[in-house]
Amino acid sequence: MHVTDGNGMKYRIASKEETRRIREGIAADPDTHELTHAEMAELRPLSAQVIFHHRSRNLP
Repeated sequence: MHVTDGNGMKYRIASKEETRRIREGIAADPDTHELTHAEMAELRPLSAQVIFHHRSRNLP
């Protein structure tokens, strides 16, 4: 299945079987985990983090 965004970019959506296998891989990896809803809510774009970092260090 594919989805097209507002800019005309086309993205392939994983099938249920692919999604299941991806989640099993994540669960089997001791160095990672699926993000919780709370963790997802905390995410910010990298560009926003870089701007914040520069402002916190008083850089131009």
